[in-house]
Amino acid sequence: MKEEKSTTVLVVDDDVHILRLVSVMLSKTKFVTHCVSSADAALKWLSNNEPHVILMDINLPGKDGFGILEDIKKNFDYGNTKVVAFTSIILKDDKDRFIKAGFDEYFPKPFEKKELLSFLEKIVGEISN
Repeated sequence: MKEEKSTTVLVVDDDVHILRLVSVMLSKTKFVTHCVSSADAALKWLSNNEPHVILMDINLPGKDGFGILEDIKKNFDYGNTKVVAFTSIILKDDKDRFIKAGFDEYFPKPFEKKELLSFLEKIVGEISN
């Protein structure tokens, strides 16, 4: 029986290889994935859509992940959407810094498919409760 796609994930990353990788990893799961490579594209997509989870790269050209997060919190009422710092920045205390900045969670790159799926299942479970 084919799994019904029911959970929307927006991936914001300027690395097309990461976008392609996440898209392929999630293609045969219950997650519907939308990938964008810039702040402008993310905000435009968000003006018409409400994802369950946003995987937000931090180091983006132009407006970074912190700036996009600020715009999301200011302009959209997405109380149930989880915004995740999705980055290869893995210095000591980074998770605390991201959470203090307003991200709901932190997920480091690089990653394996099993880790990503497990993480997304956990996040979606938190939304449902």
